[in-house]
Amino acid sequence: SPIAGDKEHVTYDDTVYSFNITIVQDPVTNKLAAKLIIDGKEADELAVQFENTYDYSEPTAPSQQGEEKADSTMLWVYVGVAVGVVALAAVAALVVVRGKKSRGKNQ
Repeated sequence: SPIAGDKEHVTYDDTVYSFNITIVQDPVTNKLAAKLIIDGKEADELAVQFENTYDYSEPTAPSQQGEEKADSTMLWVYVGVAVGVVALAAVAALVVVRGKKSRGKNQ
C-alpha cells in the first residue's frame, strides 16, 4: 500500500495488495517461469492501482501546486520501487533454482 501523505484536501487510497511469486519448472521443456499471484488470483502482469483524490472546493495557492505534482510523482516512485522489488525477487529465485539444478547435474 502507498504511504499516505499529510496534504490538506487529499484523501489517500488505503488499498493493500498481497503479492506472491512462485517459480515453477515446466516438466516438458525444463524451463523456469515465474507465476505472479496478486490477492490470491493468478495474474499475467503487474496491474495494481491506487487512487488518491483531491478536493478542489477551495482554491489552491500557487506555492501548493508544485506540491500536488510532487505527490503524484512520489506515487509513481513507490510503484516503480515495488515493481523493481518483485522483479529482483523473481531473478534471485531463478538464480537459486538454476544453481541447485546445475549442482545436481555435476554430481
